[in-house]
Amino acid sequence: MSRMTTLTELQREMTALLRKHNIERPNICAEIIISHTLKMKRVNIFADYNRQVSKTGVEAVRARCGRLAGGEPIQIILGDAQFFSNFFKVMPGVFIPRPETETLVEVAVKLISDKMTDGPKRILDLCAGTGVVCLSTLSFLKDAEAEAVAVEIDPDAAKNIAENAASTGLGNRLRILRGDLYEPLGTGRAAFDAILANPPYIPTADIPDLPPVVRDHDPHVALDGGPDGLDTIKRIIAGAPGHLKPGGLLALEVGAGQAGEVRSIMKTSGFVDCVVHNDLGGIERVVTGWQESR
Repeated sequence: MSRMTTLTELQREMTALLRKHNIERPNICAEIIISHTLKMKRVNIFADYNRQVSKTGVEAVRARCGRLAGGEPIQIILGDAQFFSNFFKVMPGVFIPRPETETLVEVAVKLISDKMTDGPKRILDLCAGTGVVCLSTLSFLKDAEAEAVAVEIDPDAAKNIAENAASTGLGNRLRILRGDLYEPLGTGRAAFDAILANPPYIPTADIPDLPPVVRDHDPHVALDGGPDGLDTIKRIIAGAPGHLKPGGLLALEVGAGQAGEVRSIMKTSGFVDCVVHNDLGGIERVVTGWQESR
């Protein structure tokens, strides 16, 4: 009878496999997959290092690490992605949330909390993807009685948002609309205190050179920003004044090297106090501007 594999042995084996295939942070990825697959806390991999893992458990971990080594995103393998302290479901074919997008939420929440103190807030999230931006923003603004509308053109992404809204208990504060940017909102009075968006901003010509884990698994509609990467961003800025209340906030995530031009476009479009905000890596990641008060 063969000896069973311990947690420590499994962690070392999977780390070596992922390192061999040039996976970034192979030890962390191995720990995440082991803990997720075996339904245990990561810290217990080391606290219970001599614990024996069943053959079924070892095979499941090896299969998942093999998929990661083969270039599949860890979020798709596990079925969820961590954003701040919450885990959000990620369906195959839907844009995978990235840590840098947390900057968009942090900046927006701080500005809304500091500068908008009167009454409930209405937030519009464009290109909503899995819904992490609007749902995280709502969770941070719970004391402000905020509510949101998420707009997403992809039907699978819209279903993904609905599932995440239900699992986070925020479904009663979120309305989900299918369509292209402002189109499903129709016409009428400016209704939103803030518009947030993580739009597609990769120049079309750059997409073939993206890492395979991005290029081959994220939907191109969520990546392709046109020839200069700014097509969708320009449309969002152009349409924002018709949907923001006086004194409303526009906050956009942008690609590396785009912030200066986006800030100029905002200013030309009549927004004031336009500011660029860096992410934790020091990259100019978010641009904010304000609709003038009337």
